[in-house]
Amino acid sequence: MEPSDWAIKCFGAHAGQLARAVPQRLRNAHVRALAGHAASRLKRNAKYGQILAEAALEELAEEAESLGGEVRLLGGRPYAIIADHALFPYRYESRKVPLQKARFRSGVSERRKMEIDRTFQWERHEELPPAVEA
Repeated sequence: MEPSDWAIKCFGAHAGQLARAVPQRLRNAHVRALAGHAASRLKRNAKYGQILAEAALEELAEEAESLGGEVRLLGGRPYAIIADHALFPYRYESRKVPLQKARFRSGVSERRKMEIDRTFQWERHEELPPAVEA
């Protein structure tokens, strides 16, 4: 997968590696979540989703470290930072969705949103990445 112009602008020399690594890292997270769910022998999928959320953050953090990026903890969870940009998996979709429509899940408090903003000290960019094929 070739990186988009947006990815090259944000991640520079790391854009190509991220374009290849992020999908694989998210697949790894799904494999880990499925293995945890299967080992638990639970009938409901709630633990799958919890493990997936944690595993995705860990996988992206490992990738950031492998590229010389950093990892910041927020609420005890690792968040990957590469070239001053946070890799933050908002939501997984099975269809093409523009990032401009990405939102926090319902129930995320304004305080939590402020904590995230303060932790990452990121700027709000008008230019967002294009929608991607799932």
